[in-house]
Amino acid sequence: MILKNSLSAEWGLFYPPERVFRAGRNCIIITLTLLVIGYHPWGMAQVRPADSLSKGEDKGGGAGQPIINLQSAKFEVGGFIQTRATFETNDSDNRRGDDNDSFSLKRIRLEFKGNLTKEVGFFIAPEFRGTNTQLVQGYIHLTYKPLPKMFLGVFKTAPSLEFSQSGKTELETLERANIVTTISCREPGIKMQDNLLDGRFYYGMSITNGNGNNVHTNDNDHYFYASRVSYKVLDNLSLGPEKLTFHLGGSYGYSKDSGERANSLFDTKNILSIKPRGLRTIVGEEIRAVYGQASLQGEYITTVFNPSLTGVRNIRKDGYYVQGSYFIIPEKIRAVVKYETFDPDKEVSNYKDINWTTIGLTYFIKGHNLKVETNYIIKDEKKDDLRNNAVLVQVQVVF
Repeated sequence: MILKNSLSAEWGLFYPPERVFRAGRNCIIITLTLLVIGYHPWGMAQVRPADSLSKGEDKGGGAGQPIINLQSAKFEVGGFIQTRATFETNDSDNRRGDDNDSFSLKRIRLEFKGNLTKEVGFFIAPEFRGTNTQLVQGYIHLTYKPLPKMFLGVFKTAPSLEFSQSGKTELETLERANIVTTISCREPGIKMQDNLLDGRFYYGMSITNGNGNNVHTNDNDHYFYASRVSYKVLDNLSLGPEKLTFHLGGSYGYSKDSGERANSLFDTKNILSIKPRGLRTIVGEEIRAVYGQASLQGEYITTVFNPSLTGVRNIRKDGYYVQGSYFIIPEKIRAVVKYETFDPDKEVSNYKDINWTTIGLTYFIKGHNLKVETNYIIKDEKKDDLRNNAVLVQVQVVF
């Protein structure tokens, strides 16, 4: 026993199992990344004898020739602007304090993307909003078949279908569901994804800091792990005059959060009167169907914070949305109806428990490159109902 304690103090031996697990996990992450980067032959063929290079004998792939040939590399620069007008019904006692009509620039985003080689590419998307500039996404992507596609940098975390959809070309309403925005982040880390079975099965997994949008430090030794899978049960099935595609999916995520991070997500200071650390979990289910000019989509998501302190209750929030859309005039005018619920704390019922109904029209003047969208949001609270319905009008230009 004396020898064991002295060795532990002297050499750091006999680590607790949790520390051993964390060290092993980090080694696995680093090893997988290096294996993917080094999978291609040029990842191991850069060391050449100095005398042969000095004699001009480089035949390619050595230090005398760059790995990346800029003449064959592909680069693209683009972006989009979304300008919005918001008109809200005023509550008589102004309990919300944010119900003024306004004009705003929802998004001004530049997009830089390209491929340095067939296997290595990049994507960088800074966004300008007011006086602030932030990196929305920025990553290197690696494609070495048969390995899954890898992403290194800042990207969308995985646990929601709607969050994975592009706000430029795929979202059918102007705002994502409240439960979706509550759980979703763009964080630095590593992600892999792939499509199997001729594209019918999708999976994605990510490991990120778990501290919020664009936070490039970690406030503890734990990461946020997220995964999402989906399967096309029906893939372009001929049914009457149109074809039907239908998929089911699910997602899961967890993280051991610090007290500050848990407070930012679950408002623990107000709800529990303390800011304990604890375990956060996310579970979601999704469906999407497309039949001709019509589509149907929905998700149910629940997230739970389990404090590490004994005797302190869990905080559970959940919500779902269901939306349907239809092209009244194909490729020109689309109508959408969306219903959603959100409860930030299942044990408390107040004005924060909401039911929203969104009715919208989109006029595609020139596809997604130039379109006008209008949403009317009917906002109902389960208690202490507020007069806070809103009309949103947005114009998008893609360049």
